[in-house]
Parts: sequence; C-alpha cells; structure tokens
Amino acid sequence: MNRDISAFKEVFENIPIPPELDRCIKLAIRKGRRARNQGRLFKFLAAAIIFLFFGFTLCVNLSPAFAAYIADMGLDSLVKLFSFDQGLANIVRRGFGKLSSPSATDKGITVTVESAIYDGRKLILAIRIDSHRELESVWLKDLRLRHVSGNMTSRSFPDAGESSRVHWQFLEYDLNGGTLPDKLFFECTEIEISNSSPEENGREMLTGNWSIVFSLEDRKLQEYKPVEVTVNKTAAMGEVRFTIESMAIYPTAIDVKISLDPNNPVRIAGFNNPRLIDGEGHEYTFKKFSGKNGILSFESAYFAGARDLTLALDGIYTLPLSETYFIIDIDNETVLDDGGYGIEFLGKTGEGEYLQVWFKPTDEEYETADNKFLWIEHRVHDLSGKPYDITFISTCVNGSKQYALGFDVSKGVPAAVKVKITGISKGIMKPLRIKLN
Repeated sequence: MNRDISAFKEVFENIPIPPELDRCIKLAIRKGRRARNQGRLFKFLAAAIIFLFFGFTLCVNLSPAFAAYIADMGLDSLVKLFSFDQGLANIVRRGFGKLSSPSATDKGITVTVESAIYDGRKLILAIRIDSHRELESVWLKDLRLRHVSGNMTSRSFPDAGESSRVHWQFLEYDLNGGTLPDKLFFECTEIEISNSSPEENGREMLTGNWSIVFSLEDRKLQEYKPVEVTVNKTAAMGEVRFTIESMAIYPTAIDVKISLDPNNPVRIAGFNNPRLIDGEGHEYTFKKFSGKNGILSFESAYFAGARDLTLALDGIYTLPLSETYFIIDIDNETVLDDGGYGIEFLGKTGEGEYLQVWFKPTDEEYETADNKFLWIEHRVHDLSGKPYDITFISTCVNGSKQYALGFDVSKGVPAAVKVKITGISKGIMKPLRIKLN
C-alpha cells in the first residue's frame, strides 16, 4: 500500500530547531576532541556519552523550548503505534490523541490507556497490555466504557517491537451522535491469554479488576467538521446492482453510503479488496462494512488533503437469498449437511476446558479464490435450537485454509451443531471503479 507521507515530511522539515540543541552539539564535539587528544578511543566514547547525557539534561532543565522540542520527539512512537491506519496516524501527527497513560495492574497484567482519539463521532482507544511473562496472545474480554453507548469493534496484535510481554488492543466506538462525558471509566474483569511455551497450559482466563479513570486532555479534534459529498451513482456487477449515495470524510474515517437494489437475485455479503484511491494514486484501505446501515468505512484522507477519490473493487461476495448453513455431527465426527459448500469434517482437538471442532470448505469456487475466507455467526445452535457461544478459529495448513468451532466444555458441547454462514469467498469477481467526486 502506498503511504502518503508528504504531510509528515512537511511537518518534520519545518520543526524549529532550538538554539540550545546546536549549542549542546558543539559542546559535545569539543569534549570529544579533548578526549581524542588523550589517545584512547574508549575514553573518547565514554566522555562523549557522559557529556551528552549531562549536557542533554542541563539543556532540558534550563530551556523550556528545548524541553518541548524533545517531548515532541515522542510523536514518532505514537505515529508508529497507529501505523496500521494512516488516517489515525495523520491525526496523531497533528498532536491529537495524547494521554497521561493511566493504568491498572492485577494478576501480573498491567493495562494502560495509552492514547485516545475523539472526533465527536468516533472514539478510538489504544490499550497497552504488559505481562510479567511471555505470552503468545492477550485479549481483553469483559470490558466496557461506563456511560458510553455505541457499537464497539476491537483488534489486537503483539507489540511492534516483537516483545512477547507487550500486546496492544485497539477499541473503536461508534457513538452514533451520543455525547462523551468529561470523565471516562474503563473497566475490564476478564483477560484471556495464550501461552506459546509447551510447558504452559495453552489458553487461560484471568479474572481480576482493571479499572481506569481518565479524561480526554484535548477535544479540539471534534471541532473539525466532516466534508460531505453527494454521489448518487448506480453501479452494476453482473446481475447485482447497488447505488453509491454519498461520501462523508471525517478525521477518523471515510464513510461511503450505499443502497442495494431490492431486485438483486443474491445477497451481497461483502466486497473483494475495496479501497479508495486519490488523484495521486495513494490508496486508503478498507476498515469495515456495516451491512445494516449500508456503510463502507475506509482510512481517512481528511488531513492528507485528498478530495479526488475513486472507489475501487475487485469483486462482490454473494450468498443465496435463502438462509445458508451447514450441520456438523460432533459426536459421530461427520457432516450431516454441507450447505452446498463441500464442508469436510477434519477432527477434534483440545482437552480439559476447551474443545475445537475442525472443518474446511472444499467447494471448487472457494478453493480457487485468491483470498479464502469464511464468515459465520459466533452463536451457533444445536438441532433443537438451543444456542451456544463459540470462538471461531482459522489457520492455514499446507496451503489449505482450515477452521474450528471452539466450545467452552464447562458450558456444554452439543451432539450436533447448525452453523449459519454470513459470508464466503464466492461471488462475482471483476474489477470496478467509480469516481466519487
């Protein structure tokens, strides 16, 4: 993906260099020359390092301008933190999102609210999770923001510095026009961890109390008004038609509103490689699709200055108009109904608290898809209609995509389970480009 770094480059090149910095460097050079004249490289290095440390400290203590300049150097690490979304990274480059990093510790886990971005419509929190031991994965499960209503999505990954003791979780709240209180109360009572060491016992659930009270230190971002564009263009791919009604460019995201033709012969489950491309060829990647509201969300070009945008698709994923599902007989380890997708039973793994039931689709169109995926509802049902909450696992074995339904044994495992399919990598695959403004 091409990244637009011009805005950051401009900010970087125009950083005012305080005179104290130049003075400190010159003093360090003179100190280095005296050490070199003593004839020993080690002494030179030691003297330079020591002097730089004390000279640096002196300059920071004596000069507020120099101290502010050094403090701003922390911006780079915050930008890297949000590098997965260039729209959010551009927000941080402009000084938004800083917090005093409030934290809470329990059960050997420290949870810190490292950054908060709020534009009046969306709230994005960067949560840092530090552990006293090395962990393969960490997931904050039972978490909430008190007095904040709205849909929440979450993503997590290990530390970018590849430390297995540090993990990150990003929470995005769609506030739906609601207001944000002055003080925010973050609470978490369950953290699921996974151990990579064979001596450990795999997954483990930690129950504790991670409660953090914090305030947004800067709310000026919400003063930036969205750029709203009326599009009203109808597009067709095969027999499927949809209309792009409008586009709204917010600081945190670009929302493209679409409506589907009620006469379509199939359901649209998703889009293949949706992205926005500006006039210079920079791409803004897809974030999520809200089928209920007909909103395609992308990284924001708000602070990149891009307004000439084109919606690009490589295809549409479709499902039949009727309900799509498959049925697995867990007790007898077989497939009762493959739903027309060639579902193949692969086996069961796990012991103790958790059980994984493995399977894979073998449908020819699915097998030849570039990006193999399967989406299901995370609440499945037994044949009498009783619901079961599951975890959905996917992995790649010898180039073949495999999936598992994960059950908490303590809550029961059905003899057979009916699984509703909400998306699969099948549909109409052809490129489509639509100019939005």
